[in-house]
Amino acid sequence: MIVAKNVVALQNSLDWDAIDPSSLLPLVGFRRTTDEFGFLLRHYWLPETELIYESTTEQRTPRLAPCVQTGRIAKRMLRCDADSCTWREKTSPWELRNDLVRFSPDSAERICTYDRFHQTFVGRTSPSETVLDGRTQAFLRQPILAPLLPIPLGFCWHVPSKNGYMEFRLESHTLLGEMPVLYIRRKGRFFLDASFQNGITHRERFEIEREGITAYASQRCVVLEDRTRDVIIQTEPGSRLAGIEMRNTLKLVESVMPNSIL
Repeated sequence: MIVAKNVVALQNSLDWDAIDPSSLLPLVGFRRTTDEFGFLLRHYWLPETELIYESTTEQRTPRLAPCVQTGRIAKRMLRCDADSCTWREKTSPWELRNDLVRFSPDSAERICTYDRFHQTFVGRTSPSETVLDGRTQAFLRQPILAPLLPIPLGFCWHVPSKNGYMEFRLESHTLLGEMPVLYIRRKGRFFLDASFQNGITHRERFEIEREGITAYASQRCVVLEDRTRDVIIQTEPGSRLAGIEMRNTLKLVESVMPNSIL
């Protein structure tokens, strides 16, 4: 009966994607563009400020209490051009949770590159990164895989990979004070060949279904908040991953000039 109640509770938890507009960090507009032909989703943020995010990961497993882990992530731009963006990412010390499963390896600091033309992500820190191909890393690490042209409201785009796919949809546009905000949903399925726990790589093929919603400040090209929900839907027989659901929230809490901190 306990297992059944936990499963029902997970199925009925529909508030994972509830972004509170009043809690979004207000940003002063930087560059105004016309939306006559749609909205342009850039692969870099404007201007070259440092972005500080609060990150929360919640792991839900049948028969066990939820496991929650929090931290802060600082992103500083290093270089960008017409096709790619490279930044340094520093993560504050996490509360150690040996039972928390990760789909990509943890790192206190890494150099990240997103290639918009190829829609790939590379995080250069350790040999463990080579477990994931660039497109799968983009599915896991990039809230938005930006198309090359402006997109109108309601537009959907599909990004395939050798292990699955991700679909995006520009759902709505609103004005919060003087800040234009886009809400973009995504949903997809893809296979992974490893999980990471307590610094150890566990080789095992499994499939996850990912849903997400992103609040995006269009005049600054900045992600204000991103929420994802991952459900493991296919595993090897007897896998320790069976039934796991992961919920992640990334929320912008500060935007500062480059030399003011760190």
